[in-house]
This record gives sequence, C-alpha cells and structure tokens, in this order.
Amino acid sequence: MSGYGVAFLLAIYGGFFSGGYVTLLTTAFVFLFGMTFLESIATTKVVNVFSSSVAVVIFAWRGAVDYKLGAVLGITMFLGAMIGGLTALKIRTVWLRRIFVAVVIGLAVRLLLNLVRF
Repeated sequence: MSGYGVAFLLAIYGGFFSGGYVTLLTTAFVFLFGMTFLESIATTKVVNVFSSSVAVVIFAWRGAVDYKLGAVLGITMFLGAMIGGLTALKIRTVWLRRIFVAVVIGLAVRLLLNLVRF
C-alpha cells in the first residue's frame, strides 16, 4: 500500500516539476513493488508517455509549442528510445543497474557543483 502512496506523491511532484521524477519512480518501483529493474524501466516509460502527452496537449492548447523544434526532438528521441530499448534488452540487468546508479551519482555531483558555484 505504501508503494501506491509514494507513486501518487511522485506523480504530483512530476506534474509540477518533472525533473527527476522518472528516476525516483524507477527506484520506487524496484524497492516498493518488487519489480525487476527492466520491468521498472519499462513501466516508467509508459507512465512518462502518458504524462508527457497530457503536458503537450495543455501547452499546445495555450499556444506554447514550437512544432518545428518538437518534430525534430520527437524524431530524435524516438530513435534514441529505440536504440536504448534494444540495447537494454540485450544487456544483463546488473549492467542496467550499474549504468542507472552511475548516471544518478553523476547527476547528483553535477547538481551539487552547480549549487556550490552560486
């Protein structure tokens, strides 16, 4: 039951701020729902597509979408997702976890360095 509460709170956070919520959600799915790392990543992708689609509709309705840039980014991100998804299916779960942890640590260090500079 606590997993659903955490997911709900993360969804609220993600709706307002977006930054990092998929990473937190991935971690929550692994630890609170007992998913494998690959299952957790796949599940967060579905959640992210839905939440991003809602955001696009709202921003488009308000006239705040640059469709030319959006098309370029959409195509590029689709190709990256296809390559990343195929790669994730080919490598072992332990390597997915190591890459995930390394990226999270790298982003945390970068954030801390940016905070120290200001």
